[in-house]
Amino acid sequence: MRVDKRRTPRSSRLHRRDETRRRQRIAGALALLVLLVAACGGGQTARQELVAVEQFPGGAVADEPRAVLVAQDILAEGGNAADAAVGLYFALAVTYPGAAGLGGGGACVVFDRGKKLTESLVFFPRAPASGGDIAVPANARGMAALHARYGRLHWGKVLAPAEKLARFGVPLSRAYVKSLEAVGSGVLSDRRLWRLAVGADGRLRREGETVRQPELADTLAALRLRSGGTLATGALAQSLVAGMRTAGVSLTPDDMRRTAPTWRQTLRFDAWDLTLHTVPKPASGELVIDLWRRLANGDRYRKAPPSERPAMFAEAASRVYGVAGVPTKGPVGDDSSTGFVVVDRTGSAVACTVTMNRPFGARRMAGGTGILLAAALPSGTGERAFLTPLLVVNRPVVALRKEPNQLFLAATATGGAPAPASLAGVVYSLLTEDRPLGEALAAPRVFAGPPSAPILYEATLGRESAAVLERRGGRPAGPRGLGRINAVYCADGLPNDPQSCRFGSDPRGYGMSVGND
Repeated sequence: MRVDKRRTPRSSRLHRRDETRRRQRIAGALALLVLLVAACGGGQTARQELVAVEQFPGGAVADEPRAVLVAQDILAEGGNAADAAVGLYFALAVTYPGAAGLGGGGACVVFDRGKKLTESLVFFPRAPASGGDIAVPANARGMAALHARYGRLHWGKVLAPAEKLARFGVPLSRAYVKSLEAVGSGVLSDRRLWRLAVGADGRLRREGETVRQPELADTLAALRLRSGGTLATGALAQSLVAGMRTAGVSLTPDDMRRTAPTWRQTLRFDAWDLTLHTVPKPASGELVIDLWRRLANGDRYRKAPPSERPAMFAEAASRVYGVAGVPTKGPVGDDSSTGFVVVDRTGSAVACTVTMNRPFGARRMAGGTGILLAAALPSGTGERAFLTPLLVVNRPVVALRKEPNQLFLAATATGGAPAPASLAGVVYSLLTEDRPLGEALAAPRVFAGPPSAPILYEATLGRESAAVLERRGGRPAGPRGLGRINAVYCADGLPNDPQSCRFGSDPRGYGMSVGND
């Protein structure tokens, strides 16, 4: 199926929008020049405004606020998108371990504007050769591979903030507490987890309580002094093997060596002057592309009355999931995975999703390491199939007279089977309808898996649309909503126009964004 390039609204509006914004920028520049002249007598306001525009540091979005602040600090210290993404991840391993513990794995899409290169990095958590229900830790090695290929700052400098958070403690965020409450006493089967889960009064931890993780701090210190590869070889690997043995896992050094991150070409799709990049199978990027392509092809969906759109979206999603044969069983909207996005001032970007395969993973910890272990799931099933990082970059198109290799969108989707469909809806709203990011993220979502699966809709959906879906067997999705999407959207491209960038954390969660907003 191809997008109708002659009739799509974006292609017909690009020239008018670019010309309007070009005039606005000229007018703004003239106004700024007037201010600069007026300020020559002593005022510095206009100069400061100009400097602020020129010194755009970038920004980050994630499901846990403290980790976002770590990324912001790294960007402010001269780090690039890869440095900040690595630092953000290791902070999440401390502040949001139920979805981002060192025992898990994931996938990233990376855009390096200087090299004009976009590629994907895959480091999924898999069971050891002997089998079992606990996965081989992969996140640290994945982040080490990302930093080795694209990082600018020293590895130790990037890891130091996470080690500090673990050693000296950090007040628990609402995001962490909500993920803990969703699991409840299920995390108490392993006494080594009690420090993370239970306060001095014997109750589950509450927001604002400070938790110290000395064993995890020691593990992070060992990683900081060496590299992420030390989890595959050396003394730290031996400690991990011994620690997993205390959790009932037969892990060998060969298992660690085989769980190596791999660089792969992105799954890509060209439309208009843009290219969508995501992670190929067994991730679910093809679901996002196929569903968005169905929605964007022609004008039928765009011109449909608002009350009819949810049913049309559900029908399209059901066809895409049915053709792909993707399993959609399991809880909707759980906290077993998380996504984060970082962009820097040069226009480079990293979008990553990581997972423990179920909330708080296997709910066991490797003794002496502080590493929360991920659950192992059969290949091609479970949460990992629905991890979806995505980047959108423009291509050279002579007729549009736009500088190529501009970043327009960086996003992640997590939260089970509905996540790819929800991301496709947001991508459609942004790229095809030019809706603001905040509006696109907050819009009520609808999901339908294969034809035999029920239609789910969020409670904020209009009554008329909900009634149409209910007549087709639809039901409310529940309070967790349908997917978690974190995104950075630059309507005029980055680094071309940093002020057009908007940073958004999904309102269904408790995350944070730091950027222009």
